[in-house]
Amino acid sequence: MIPRKNIKFVLCTFYLLYSFENGGKTVAETTQNDAEFSENTISSNDYESEYSSVSPTVNLEPDTTVDYFSTTKNSETRLIDDTTDNSTTLTNGTSSEVNCTDTPNSVQNLTVSSTYSSLTLSWSSVVSSEECIQLYNITWNSESSDDFDYDTVYSPASEYIISNLTSCTSYVISVVVVGENGNVSNAITVTGNTTESQIPQVNNLDVEPLEYGLNVTWDPPDNLSCLKYYLVNVTAEGDFVENLANASSEVTFYTFSNLSACTMYTVQVTPISTNDNYGTASRINGETSASTPGAVRNLTVLTQNITESSIYLTWSETSLNPTCVLYYKVDTCYENNCTEDVTTSLFYNATSLSPCRSYTFNVSAVGSNHSSESATETARTTYLAPGEVSGLAAPSQNLTGYSVYLTWSEPSLNPTCILNYNISICNDNNCTENRTRDVFYNATSLDPCLTYTFTVKAIGFVGSSHTANTTATTSYVTPGIPTSMTVTPGQYSLYVSWEPPSTAPTCVNHYQVMILNGTTHSITDTNITLSDLIACKSYVIQITPAWTSDEGESGTIEGTTEESVDDPPVQDIVPWVTKSTISVGWHIDRDNNECGLTSVLTYCNYTISEGRGYELVNGFSTDDISTFSSGTNVTINVTLYNLSPFTYYECYGVTVNSAGQSVNGENVTVKTSEDVPSAPSLEALNLTSSTFNLVWESPNYLPGNLIEYEIILGLQRLFLQPSFCIYNDSSKTISDINGTTLAYAYLEAVPYSNYSASIKARTNAGWGNYSNYISFQTLAGVPGAVNNVEYSNKTNASNIDVLDTFLSWQLPCSLNGEIEFFNVYVSGTRDGYDDHEFNRTYNVSEIVDADTKFTMNFGQLRAEYSYIFQISTKVKGVSEKGPLTNYSVIYPAGIPPLPSSWYMTQIKIDPYKAQRSLSTAWVLLPLFENTNGEIQYYAIMVSEIGQSTQISRRLDVRSGEWPNATLWQEAMPYNPVVSYQATPVRWHPASTDNIVESGKIKAIKFMLGGNLTCPKLTSNSNREASYCNGPLQSDLQYEVRMRAFTNGGYQDSETIIVITKAEFNLGLVIGVVSGILFFGIIFLMMLLMRKGSWQALIRNPLNPIGQTSPVPDPFSRKKFEIHCQDLSVNPGKLSNEFQLLQTLSVDLQMSTNVASLQANRKKNRYTDILPYDFSRVKLEIIDNDPNTDYINASFIHGYSGAVEYIASQGPKEETTYDFWRMIFQYNVKVIVMVTQLVEKGKEKCHQYYPNMREHFEYEDITIRCSTQLDFVFYTQRNIVLQKGNDRRTLMHLHFKEWSDHGIPDDFHSMIQFCQIVRRHINESKSVAVIHCSAGVGRTGTLMAIDILLQQIRDSKKLDVFGTVFNLRKDRINMVQTESQYAYIYNCTRQTLNNPYPARLAKPPPIEPIYENLTKKKKPITDSNTNLVNSIETLKKISPSSSMDSMEQIYEFAAHRPIYSTQLSTLSTGLRYSKSTSAINTQASPSMEIDMEAMSIPSLSQHQIPYQAEAVWTGTYC
Repeated sequence: MIPRKNIKFVLCTFYLLYSFENGGKTVAETTQNDAEFSENTISSNDYESEYSSVSPTVNLEPDTTVDYFSTTKNSETRLIDDTTDNSTTLTNGTSSEVNCTDTPNSVQNLTVSSTYSSLTLSWSSVVSSEECIQLYNITWNSESSDDFDYDTVYSPASEYIISNLTSCTSYVISVVVVGENGNVSNAITVTGNTTESQIPQVNNLDVEPLEYGLNVTWDPPDNLSCLKYYLVNVTAEGDFVENLANASSEVTFYTFSNLSACTMYTVQVTPISTNDNYGTASRINGETSASTPGAVRNLTVLTQNITESSIYLTWSETSLNPTCVLYYKVDTCYENNCTEDVTTSLFYNATSLSPCRSYTFNVSAVGSNHSSESATETARTTYLAPGEVSGLAAPSQNLTGYSVYLTWSEPSLNPTCILNYNISICNDNNCTENRTRDVFYNATSLDPCLTYTFTVKAIGFVGSSHTANTTATTSYVTPGIPTSMTVTPGQYSLYVSWEPPSTAPTCVNHYQVMILNGTTHSITDTNITLSDLIACKSYVIQITPAWTSDEGESGTIEGTTEESVDDPPVQDIVPWVTKSTISVGWHIDRDNNECGLTSVLTYCNYTISEGRGYELVNGFSTDDISTFSSGTNVTINVTLYNLSPFTYYECYGVTVNSAGQSVNGENVTVKTSEDVPSAPSLEALNLTSSTFNLVWESPNYLPGNLIEYEIILGLQRLFLQPSFCIYNDSSKTISDINGTTLAYAYLEAVPYSNYSASIKARTNAGWGNYSNYISFQTLAGVPGAVNNVEYSNKTNASNIDVLDTFLSWQLPCSLNGEIEFFNVYVSGTRDGYDDHEFNRTYNVSEIVDADTKFTMNFGQLRAEYSYIFQISTKVKGVSEKGPLTNYSVIYPAGIPPLPSSWYMTQIKIDPYKAQRSLSTAWVLLPLFENTNGEIQYYAIMVSEIGQSTQISRRLDVRSGEWPNATLWQEAMPYNPVVSYQATPVRWHPASTDNIVESGKIKAIKFMLGGNLTCPKLTSNSNREASYCNGPLQSDLQYEVRMRAFTNGGYQDSETIIVITKAEFNLGLVIGVVSGILFFGIIFLMMLLMRKGSWQALIRNPLNPIGQTSPVPDPFSRKKFEIHCQDLSVNPGKLSNEFQLLQTLSVDLQMSTNVASLQANRKKNRYTDILPYDFSRVKLEIIDNDPNTDYINASFIHGYSGAVEYIASQGPKEETTYDFWRMIFQYNVKVIVMVTQLVEKGKEKCHQYYPNMREHFEYEDITIRCSTQLDFVFYTQRNIVLQKGNDRRTLMHLHFKEWSDHGIPDDFHSMIQFCQIVRRHINESKSVAVIHCSAGVGRTGTLMAIDILLQQIRDSKKLDVFGTVFNLRKDRINMVQTESQYAYIYNCTRQTLNNPYPARLAKPPPIEPIYENLTKKKKPITDSNTNLVNSIETLKKISPSSSMDSMEQIYEFAAHRPIYSTQLSTLSTGLRYSKSTSAINTQASPSMEIDMEAMSIPSLSQHQIPYQAEAVWTGTYC
């Protein structure tokens, strides 16, 4: 390392020599980086204040700071972002040849010439002050903007070209002369106008189909400055019809109407410039929507072509929407039977027809959506004679006595030519004829039992067939009803007579005479006498004529016998009784008498009673029996009411009918039932908290035998009743109290409760009514045990390292009184320590709710003690407390106590006397006491002196938590060295030989720097396994702290100082030698620069002569850097390489049939970005609809050769459910989003994801955002996805700084983001879904960078061209623009030159001091195709961690007031920080921190050591 003073000495020597070589003029040169210093601003007022502050002399003392008073801005944009050397002049007051104290003159003859992108300035030199002119300052701005640019040219230049201007724009240009003394001339102003350039084509040209038109939309072209209006025209395919229209420059849409439906058109949009010149035209094809075609015309039948089996039709096409006709549908109909056929011709030959038939033809034009109305025509085939019928028969099953049913088959010859059939019916010589069109005939009105002959022949249009013959006999006919039937009644008989039937009398040979439900007589006569019948009964007689085994129709007649007298009733069943009724069952035998009944008379008279308290009553009843059927026995139940209970009666009955009253029946003895008693009177005596006595008197009304008593008790508790307790407060019934008892003692009363009581008595008849309720109250009693005891520890509100101990409980279910207080007894024990016991009382002085939770805070108890909490309850008026409720717990460990000062004094040793070397040092470290819990682990923390802070913190070590301490590998690059952990995770010296003892004092002896090597950190490193006791730096003071861990927290000891030995200082010798070499090299380079040959010196070694393949092969790292240099030196090579990629990609394009289906077109965001059929993502089909398996997404192969990604378009509103179906179906764990929802006022992606505290529902899928972290350049969301009972969690990473078709503003954020994405993909072990808007440009760029970073990680050859080419095999247009392709090169190159890009942040932009003027900001890196062309540029973008580079950064930033602190303050206050919370914002009261200057990684969030996790608010060293 060369000391800073030696470097400045060499620079001063170089300054003197170079001034001499330039004729005595003093010049100080400084190199500025385009990417870092492109935001400078300047004004004419600032020139005076800036240049007047420059000192006229240069002091070359080593500690003097050189002031720079101007900077140079490179205004030209190149393909490769080269480092630009810009010079500023240092004033030197030692020259005496020319007096340059006066203000220089202004330039003369200032003229301007123009092109479409540049203005060329020329002027005459100022002769009078030429030697005193330092430079010319040129500023320019457009007349429509206040923002301006500037540049500086050095004397004696007299011409300057302003490039990269906007065409068709007027600029105001000022030239100011700057003298050697810093004075400036008056500004000379001129106006220049850039010429017109050809306007590029419009963007995103799209066509929306209408029925008779097209709706055309587009986005403006990239360059609008020369745009006047748009020329929009549409041309139909296959003809030259053209529609022209003009649209103003503010309108980006146009609608064509009056076009033909179902027609493909070509739409062209051409931007027209202000001079009416044509820009680049954009074209797109679009088809108008389908419409219903008109009906066909001139439908005609060609009669000359009609045969017996075919008819020929012709027609003309429709005049309405003929282009929408897909085909013609022809319906051929006979009667109601139609057949359908289709044809694309204007004629149709209907074949396979039948002869002699008239057919109707309906022809309609069919379009894609609808069909036209039908045109109709009718025609008949030619006539032929029919053949003879076959199969003539008269089936026997269809024969009747009056009809014969004939069937036959139609002729096999010309059946369609039959008009009808002729049927002839003959019996003997009598014949009749009939006709029918059917193949069957029912001959009716025939006579029974006769034989008939039938003949049938077919009658046609042009003749008839031969006849067919058959015979049949009619069936048997049943005879009719006999006539003239009469009946004559006798005393016990009936005489019946009749005449033969009028129908088929010859078929009757005997009669059947039957009494219904009686006997049957068979006779040949026509009369009969029936005897032995029942008096007063009606009979029905049936007479039936019969023929052999068959019977004819029956006739009936009715007759009735004379009346008689009935017998008296007799007892049928045992009587049944109630307390006031008797029911008797009487039976009357009527086997030979069916005369009409009238009534039954019943009599019951009492004899004796066994009850008390009521009067005796007799009974009588008359019951109607006239409704009983005549001739049947009578059974009747008779009930007598209002009798006396518990009494004996004698009962008998009498029968009455139409002939008179019977004699009295026999007596029956009956006893009535018992009745229920009246209610006793009740009283309560001898009340306590749990018992009372009930007494009563016997009932006054007792119509029966007294059996038992029953008491019902009602309960109402007066004490508080928690809702979680279950109470049985329903009424309680006390049964089985003997009828002879008059008192009851209740021994299970509830204390402090209201009771109500009632009593009733029971006889054999049942229970009487309850008595009136009486009320009384029991006394208070001992309460029960408390419920729901809970224990918890919470951090103290005023001290986070102190725990508060909370115990809570709720009331007993059996409070049994009014609450007074709770008593809590606490006892704790720990082996080897004194017991800890105390008692607390919780007084309840206010009215509380039944569900109140009572909580006591016991503060912080003793660590790792086993505590038992015992809680009891006391109620008012009762001296005894309730039972104890116990709760046991082991109290958590606390933070270890600091070792005593005396102990620390005993173990500290002089750091200069300790064992040490250049990279190691022995140290004695303290052991901690176990007072606040057993010490589980130790950790040794090492830092450069002044860089550590004593920490004590609670931590749940038992659950696996561990402080995220810095590793040795991370701390060593920083100066000063920050605190790092030198021991493994969960280390304890007891497991080693590190504990030493001297008398009663024990300590830990440890050698710092004991590991010569430490594991290298990578993105896949296990952080906990990477802690290392790496070598110390020589001649450096370190402070060491011992960190002790209990299960509940950790504590750092006070510091112990160690010092490593110093090595021999070769710095001065190396500095002198290096200075001489440095001086010679710089001197040689400056000579080459003045002669213009330095570029060739650099270019030639990197461009060997020789012919190479146009397709770049994979490069080693070294050759990759040479290739990048080649692209920077040879403009256009990158464009050629990308154009070659575009050309070769044409052969990769595969079919996209599924994406092009009509049902899927609306699911595509862009019509030209469609997934290939072979690589598209297929969804599960819903409801058997094959179109539900489509989504615009493709499987992409990654670095491993397997499918690692899914490239998807940004979901549309109508495809959001499909998107989440895909995520669920393929179990995606990582979603990467590289687009904004809306860009430039146009939707790029529908918001398919919820933000924090939001949840979305799509059909059966619910999506919720559980956490959301907003970082500098991306947002991280944890998404919970639930479908039914299946719940999944995934990561949503949203990169926010990437516009469509563009690239991010820098490389580092993208490299960091790729590392973050790769880590999540590796952890999830699933495919990652990556999408932008179309799913090709930004998506492909991110995938390509991810693959190339893996190639770098595995030291593989680098192949940008092949990586992008392989991506395009799976999806069209992956990496869409040349700027994105160049950005992949830049990111790869940056990663090679700086393997830890996330660790190094860019220094703040350096600007001179300006006021009241805002300069137009430009990106830090070129957003087009620029590559960073050298490692020097990369170093300036990413600052070094050494002190020397820190000084240089500070010197460059000295002119910016926001960093107006000194280097010492910067190093002390903000030297290094891991997170925002660790930044020492109190380092210097004068420091002003730029909150958006840069970001710093947080090592506490992830195991990747270089991931940006928070906005850093200080300067990164």
